Amino acid sequence: MAEPYDAIDGRWPLLAGRFEKQTILAVGDVMLDHTVAGQARRLSPEAPVPVLLAAEERTGLGGAGNVARNLASLGARVRLCGVIGADAEGARVRELCREASAETSGLLEDRAQPTAVKTRFVAHGQQMLRVDREQAGAPAGPVEEELIRQIEAANADALILSDYGKGVLTERVIAAVLELARRSGAPCVVDPKGARFERYAGCTVITPNAEEAAAASGLSVGTAAEAAMAGRRLLALAGCEAVAVTRGRHGVTLVTAARVWHLPAHARDVFDVAGAGDTLVAAFALALACGAALPEAAALGNVAAGLVVQARGIATTTREALGAALAAEERAADVGRSAA
Repeated sequence: MAEPYDAIDGRWPLLAGRFEKQTILAVGDVMLDHTVAGQARRLSPEAPVPVLLAAEERTGLGGAGNVARNLASLGARVRLCGVIGADAEGARVRELCREASAETSGLLEDRAQPTAVKTRFVAHGQQMLRVDREQAGAPAGPVEEELIRQIEAANADALILSDYGKGVLTERVIAAVLELARRSGAPCVVDPKGARFERYAGCTVITPNAEEAAAASGLSVGTAAEAAMAGRRLLALAGCEAVAVTRGRHGVTLVTAARVWHLPAHARDVFDVAGAGDTLVAAFALALACGAALPEAAALGNVAAGLVVQARGIATTTREALGAALAAEERAADVGRSAA
């Protein structure tokens, strides 16, 4: 195992025992995920497209809502701040939050905008089509004011900004979260959107994927060395302590002012990558709240993301599953060392 995995494995019992004592504030774009699953065995006579015979429909939390769901699944106390519409979809989001034990006094309704919904059509386990229904834009003035008030009044051990570019994270909302982090000393983890990373200046760590890192840095991010170079540029641009470039099957490249770590991917079989970034940022922030060092927290987030991509659909993981995965990695490393 890479060095951070050795460290997190040794400290796992201590960190895991702290999970349920932490309160994490997740702020960002909240969505409803809607999946229509079935079989597609023939083409339509109307057009050269498959006909999906729907057998199942399900809904789940998306965006910052999925971050909150992941945190709750890991055992943390969660407070979710975001905006939904005054509609049936928004009511379903609130219901799903209650089921996940996420506190939602900061989940506000905006009558001027509908709840964002992502609908995925899936046949035989493979996604055929995704349809997004949304009206991206900043929340109405009074809604934004109340959202900021909720953030300013919050007490949290770590903060997460989940930016999907839908408009909830205005400059003022981001500033309120960063000011809370500065005032309280709580770590702030950002899942960014777009190329303007200076918006998040002052956060603890920013977690772009390779495409986002390339767009924001203006550099190619095809290799580990390129990811490190882009990370260094983003470190200065975002004014943060660390940049964690998520690179899919190539793992995570963590960059600080002092050092670079390349963390190999954990997943053995990848079935569905949807929501993996939410899982990574949730586990990363929770680990930091528990006292993990940056490379330890990145390793834990990487393992957590590796677990959920091995499941079909948007999944979460648990403290117990993380512990088992870390133990399996350690056993494999012991075998490798013995063979050497």
